Amino acid sequence: MRRYLLPLLALAGVALWLLWPEARPAPRAPVRPAGADETPAVQVLAAQSEAQLEGRVLDPAGAAVAGAEVRALLEERVIGSATTDGAGRWRIGGLGGGDYLLLCSSGHLASGPLGPVPLAPGETLGGLDLHLEAAATLAGTVRDGATGATIEGARLEAAGLVATSDRAGRFRLAGLPAGPVILRAGAKGYERRTQPLVLEGRAVTGLELHLRRGATVRGTVLDGERKVAGALVRALRYRLESGGDEAVLATSGPDGSFLLDAPAGLVEIEAVAADGRTGRSAPLDLVPGASAEGIEVHLDTAAELAGRVVDAAGNGAPFAEVRAASLAGAILASAAADAAGRFAFATLPAGLLRVVAQHGGATGLSAPVAAGGPEVIVRLGAGSLAGSVVDAAGNGVPGAQLVAWAEGAPRAAAAVVGSDGQGAFRFEGLPDGPLRVEAVHEGRRAEARNLFPGGTPLRLVLGSGHLVGVVHLAGRPATDFTVAASPAEPGRAGGTAQRLVSPDGSFRLPLPPGRYEVRAGVEGGGTARALAEVPGAGDSDELLLEIAEGGVVEGVVREEGSGAPIPGVRLSLERTRTFAFGQAGDVPGAPQAVSGADGAFRLGGLPTGRRVPIFAWKPGYRPTRPAVVEPAEGRAERLEIVLTPGENEGEQAFGGVGITLGAWRGALVAADVVEGGPGWEAGVRRGDRILAVDGAAVDAKQVGAVAERIRGPVGTPVLLDLVRGESYFRAAPLRAELRF
Repeated sequence: MRRYLLPLLALAGVALWLLWPEARPAPRAPVRPAGADETPAVQVLAAQSEAQLEGRVLDPAGAAVAGAEVRALLEERVIGSATTDGAGRWRIGGLGGGDYLLLCSSGHLASGPLGPVPLAPGETLGGLDLHLEAAATLAGTVRDGATGATIEGARLEAAGLVATSDRAGRFRLAGLPAGPVILRAGAKGYERRTQPLVLEGRAVTGLELHLRRGATVRGTVLDGERKVAGALVRALRYRLESGGDEAVLATSGPDGSFLLDAPAGLVEIEAVAADGRTGRSAPLDLVPGASAEGIEVHLDTAAELAGRVVDAAGNGAPFAEVRAASLAGAILASAAADAAGRFAFATLPAGLLRVVAQHGGATGLSAPVAAGGPEVIVRLGAGSLAGSVVDAAGNGVPGAQLVAWAEGAPRAAAAVVGSDGQGAFRFEGLPDGPLRVEAVHEGRRAEARNLFPGGTPLRLVLGSGHLVGVVHLAGRPATDFTVAASPAEPGRAGGTAQRLVSPDGSFRLPLPPGRYEVRAGVEGGGTARALAEVPGAGDSDELLLEIAEGGVVEGVVREEGSGAPIPGVRLSLERTRTFAFGQAGDVPGAPQAVSGADGAFRLGGLPTGRRVPIFAWKPGYRPTRPAVVEPAEGRAERLEIVLTPGENEGEQAFGGVGITLGAWRGALVAADVVEGGPGWEAGVRRGDRILAVDGAAVDAKQVGAVAERIRGPVGTPVLLDLVRGESYFRAAPLRAELRF
């Protein structure tokens, strides 16, 4: 799959500044007011040659505050700062145009954010008063997510304030505003992390923040044999869901070379040149703490793609709006069809993409096609989908906005309708499916997936409910954890998975009403599970998710004969989790680890009091029987694993949905479903009986053949008819690139 963010080119410098703090100079300290000398009352950080902002700082009683620090942020970067005079006045000059956020701190007081404040070039805006209230302090320890060791020299930023962890990994950020803030953390050799927090006006201490060890990539961007300077380079993690990671960027030098910090695990290195062309490296399996050298990224040759938009009867759709989109849904290019419905894109990047067309309220979506290939025909849909939007009490909701789009299509090409006075709605001209439909009204939201035109009327229940709970680790609040919630009812898809930081281990996640399977996990540890009912309004009953500290296995993986340590070996309690698929994302699951550059590994959160297998796998080494250990609470077991070099099946990449098939009592069943994969997200669970694939009946005698039918081109759906208990339902997972 390929994603292309051409607008980033113009913002490359800004992006580097924002996402790579070490690449920019530290903010200059504000000039403090003088005492009895004749220094001007307002201290301005930058020369007042362009636009400027000015105002006052007032305490909770409305009195002026002298010596307060005011910071002006643009896109979460401190652009300028000033210190108030004796009358509480401040002025920040030398600014360019933009939407600024203003923050202020003074001792144990801080202001809430003021903004965005739109500032035009050369403009002066005054009267911007900042009101102080009790400030928040955030203090804690930064640790290695795998080993728990403290990290010295980690850099932490929030609300324009910066702190560095000491030798014991401790940090303290004082003067933070009460309310939501964005905490950014990073350290040399570790992945950078961005985490939203909600702070109250008090001291929050004891926060444990975990960072994941990353890797370093050195290489060259090439256009044929020519070295390309000034290309924007980034690492793309292999994962099935989007979001949660902060991109790390670099720019190739005059000789085309680049040095890039990257997450460990499976990644591809993408380069975007100044002319918009892109290229990707071969997949890299990066070892935590190691460096990959000599990586070449070759720019693709821009390709053309032509085609025709036709209606359901095969007639050309004149002047249809056409978009080319990556398989991840990013818009690559737009065009207008001519009077006969023909269109052409002249400079598309190489690789698979989809073409979306809209005309007269109808939408069409092509199968994945390659730029430079034969002419593509995009047929407009003729399907309809009707239903109603209701509140939690079952009353129709008029005026709700409904959006429908095909799975895998960019949301920008969605159809939009509104509900009528009784809450009823109807879509026309939809593609075959599977479809997603979302309804929104006054902050309430509902979503449905796995839909096909012409089915039974859809009923969307708007909710403003939240899933609430507390996560404990070994009896005390966990402060850094992941929570995932998946619908428990057969046929319901969706849910959420979020990595969270919470001083008291609490969480509150907005979700549509219904019953959910909830899992919580901690970095390098175990998991806890529960069932919860989210109401249509208000909060669910509070969950208490208790994660046992569990046992720990530490050891090293060595090569048979030579005894040399083997880096990059994947270890888990489940064989499927030793493959790359199990490393895709932050969904809590079985403990897993990757051996480091010295072959060492650590598996935490293991079940105690029973024997458990430890599977190990790496391409180029023969499969081996799992090592069996019996972890005990409170002590680490030592283990040496020996792998033999040789041929194995190697790693395969194909389009699939993450379901392992099996036979049980004469039925074909989902023997295993990888959590967080397409099948899981579509609502398939272990033990579900599979009746048909794409409308054709299947049985337990066809396990191999059915597995091949479920596989297919990345970005395309496969329709499964299933039974769970006595409930029949359908799921339509969208095939993703799986690596086994």
